[in-house]
Amino acid sequence: MIALVAASNKDQAAVNIADKLIANFGFQKTMQSYAGKPIFRRGEVLLAYIDVDSVHAEYLDREFDVETIIFASRHRSESGERTLTVHATGNTTSKATHGGKPKSLAWANPQRMKSALLALKQAREDLSLLEYSVSLEATHHGPTELKIPVLFRGNRQLRKRVG
Repeated sequence: MIALVAASNKDQAAVNIADKLIANFGFQKTMQSYAGKPIFRRGEVLLAYIDVDSVHAEYLDREFDVETIIFASRHRSESGERTLTVHATGNTTSKATHGGKPKSLAWANPQRMKSALLALKQAREDLSLLEYSVSLEATHHGPTELKIPVLFRGNRQLRKRVG
């Protein structure tokens, strides 16, 4: 199953996450490019930088021949709680203030979400980030209309300690 990790050039946290994945996890530059930057690959995972905010990337399933998309992203917490999060996308209400369509849910990938949560839990322990919780976050933004499973993986209030 080919997966795409998408990092928005408009999101410094996403760019930092993508840069760390390339530097530390064996991603290799391919001969392909997207949004003026090379596409990277590690096994069955592609990594690409995109030029729109991730919550508005309703077209990526038509641009890439992949079976799932994982968005690296920033997250802000209203409570200020430090959290490592995973969530599917969608809008459960008649509002769509952060991309997607109102009352529309994206396809989820529960197996990858579980794997991501377990990996974040392990990383929390390995990196002694005990002040962070690991959480399955509520659905609250786009993209909602992709025809393949989508998940966001990010952090709230994660300082430069990691990486």
